[in-house]
Amino acid sequence: KPGGHINVSLFLSDVYYETPIFGGMGYFVGTARKSYPNYALLAIYPEAIPANAKYADYLDGQYKLNIKFNNSHELLFTYFGARDILNYTKSVDELSSEESGGFLDGIGDGANGGSNTNTSGRPPVGLDRGFHTQGVRYTYTYEGMLKNDMYAQVSRFKEDFELDFRSPFTGETIFGYEVLDSRREFQYRDELSIGIIDDHLIANVGAEINKVRWELSLRNFSPQENINPNTPSFVETINDLVESNRTFRSLYDGDRTYYDLHAYYSELEIEFWRFRLTPGVRGEWYSLSHSTGVGPRAGMEFSIPESGTTLLAGAGRHFNVPPGLNYVSIEAGNPGLEMEAADHLAAGVDQELGDEWLIKLEVFRNIFRNLVVEDTYIVAPFSPRTNLREWATKPYDVASDPLENRPLNFSNDGTGWSEGFEVYIKKSRAPGRSGFFGWISYSNSLTKRNNHQPRLTDDQDSALRARNQGRSALIYREFDRNFIIYYDSNELEYYYDNDREELYDLDRTHQISLVINYKFNPEWQVGLRWQYATNVPYTPITGTQDLNLPILGRPTFIPEYSDFYNSERLGPVHQLDIRVDRFVNYGWGYANFYMELINFYARRNPESTSFDFLYPYVRGTNPSVNYESTYIQTPVGGGRILLLPLINFGMEIQF
Repeated sequence: KPGGHINVSLFLSDVYYETPIFGGMGYFVGTARKSYPNYALLAIYPEAIPANAKYADYLDGQYKLNIKFNNSHELLFTYFGARDILNYTKSVDELSSEESGGFLDGIGDGANGGSNTNTSGRPPVGLDRGFHTQGVRYTYTYEGMLKNDMYAQVSRFKEDFELDFRSPFTGETIFGYEVLDSRREFQYRDELSIGIIDDHLIANVGAEINKVRWELSLRNFSPQENINPNTPSFVETINDLVESNRTFRSLYDGDRTYYDLHAYYSELEIEFWRFRLTPGVRGEWYSLSHSTGVGPRAGMEFSIPESGTTLLAGAGRHFNVPPGLNYVSIEAGNPGLEMEAADHLAAGVDQELGDEWLIKLEVFRNIFRNLVVEDTYIVAPFSPRTNLREWATKPYDVASDPLENRPLNFSNDGTGWSEGFEVYIKKSRAPGRSGFFGWISYSNSLTKRNNHQPRLTDDQDSALRARNQGRSALIYREFDRNFIIYYDSNELEYYYDNDREELYDLDRTHQISLVINYKFNPEWQVGLRWQYATNVPYTPITGTQDLNLPILGRPTFIPEYSDFYNSERLGPVHQLDIRVDRFVNYGWGYANFYMELINFYARRNPESTSFDFLYPYVRGTNPSVNYESTYIQTPVGGGRILLLPLINFGMEIQF
């Protein structure tokens, strides 16, 4: 029968609805969700918003429409779409209000002081990210022994965000601009499942075709007025970047890349006695570099029903195309990059204790190869000059010298690994009963990477730059991860891999999630959620170089970074949320009135650092720490500010 729910709260609303259709031959399921904390806080208590708060204006929706014509033929239509607009900070809102007036005029301008410095901790202003995918699946079933799924879908992703370009000498903004990241993907997948031995052996085979069209470009340049006479003009800066920076030129003209990814796979599902085995293999072909990968994989389960124990293990080799358009760009990247590869190994145990307790333990190790890394040495000598701008503006130069030594900027030299374990404990509650229920999970992991790039001292790097002036590479050859370059100056140089393993940018040692609920009776329930995580590592600034030159007009300080990459972390990230529910039960369902205290102890979680190059390095002051803003603030006198949790309340109706 038809059913669903409606939820309306201060920061978020969502709706869900399901119903049978065509006299029970099919069903429809639809849901939509809208998040609006920025509008709510601006309307209720704008003074409580931290100066650089980041609140997403988020919307998503999806539906499924299923039609079952008979026992053999079934059709399913699906859609999912989302849009995320992150264009709000209190400082930005005040600036736009001063210019245009209207609904947001009453906030004032007290928090605007640092918004134009080069240390702004807010996100890219004007982020507008949208994604939607739609597909159709046809299923043919024959007497329960054969099942064929044919699925086609089209996905579109578009991200548009604003940035600004600042003079490295004066710190002034020369121009603002928008970055457009647009991607369209088409996928067709055909899967066949054949029952060979009832309840014991099933064979699954399939193939898929993926076509990707990707564009990355710059647009809507907005020149800024500057005070310092040493700040270059907009036209001068643009011309210099287009002429000297290959990456900027490709984005300025619009960088477009197309590739295909084809795959096949097969798997057996074997069940006998207490075992379940799933051996399989997947092969992939990537069109840009014509690289291939064959990944065997297998899973195993062994059940001991007498004790409620299940042993699990799995291993497999997986492949992934280079993860960014800038990596494989024909104009500014390396289209010859191969697929990244990873071997995943995991083992664990699930233990049931009665009807209410479940304990899971898992250990894992992953080994990564062919990772894409920045490579300032790799070059393709005697490459055709294919840039259309050069053909249009310098036709005689290109015709007389049609070949170039093209820097590729990226290589597959990276390797890495990760390992760790996770513990999960769950306490369930029988329907209709009071008491505790919830779960806790803890993970401990370590992830390291090695880029396998030559590490030069500052003196060696300066000497290499000086030698590279006026010479070009004729031959580039790799030997394992070492390489030689022969130059047109008759010089031969050998570079060896003296890199080392270092912490990965997203490494987090400890992660804890705790959810505890207590149901007093059918009407009242209280719950809490606590999350804790080690912060990600970063490379600290250890000093500055003073560029106090007369032509700059003011002192400028260039940060000097530690030789030990990712050797420090900011403080841990943690947050406690508390929720109280009041249920009112009816014959058709229930209504739930709730209140949430988000970030109960108003924790300011550090997320990054910002260096102001108009001032020297001072540990603890410059660079400064940027914080998440999951809290509200209120003045308490004497220039002090009291931090408080976000308060959300709402109503949910289930029918």
